Amino acid sequence: MPDSEYNIIQSRRTVVYIVANIVKLCLIALLAAGCIKESSNVPEKTHGEAKPSNNNVIESTNSDGAKIFKDKKLADYPSATIEEAFGRYAFLAKKEWKVQSSPRGKNVYIDFSGWFDSKTIDSSAKADGVKERGLEVKFVIYPDGSFRAAMVSKLEMKADGKRYAYPDADLNGVLTKIYSNQEIKF
Repeated sequence: MPDSEYNIIQSRRTVVYIVANIVKLCLIALLAAGCIKESSNVPEKTHGEAKPSNNNVIESTNSDGAKIFKDKKLADYPSATIEEAFGRYAFLAKKEWKVQSSPRGKNVYIDFSGWFDSKTIDSSAKADGVKERGLEVKFVIYPDGSFRAAMVSKLEMKADGKRYAYPDADLNGVLTKIYSNQEIKF
């Protein structure tokens, strides 16, 4: 094959690769935007976490995905929306929500971070340089629109300004305390 034909084939492959990546980026943007649409899937449980159900399906097209997501209910906690439960949890001094997509654009993650009052930090932790303690709950929205609470981590902000996250295996226990407004101690 002459060099010119080889160069044409390589150029076409490059164009196809670029177009494919642009399409992926557009899909990521749509997922990150997040618009909720109800589904009639029946809930299933896996390790106490929700699978698709009426309240666990999200389609992305709206610019306020975090707000729309927070208006939904977790299947195991139907007594309140996510926003109601996390918003009224009285033991956190600061609360924030963050939306991000996975590096490959398949899933969207919504992270809730909350920080306890610094007065609750004991002297030994302060001696270790701990300035703040908190928790993070990570929610995953899948490409089909279903979602679940995926993990919880203990957070520490140290005197050096670095944030440290320590995964906690008791996701359901933490969610139960948040939904029932009971103090979480790490």
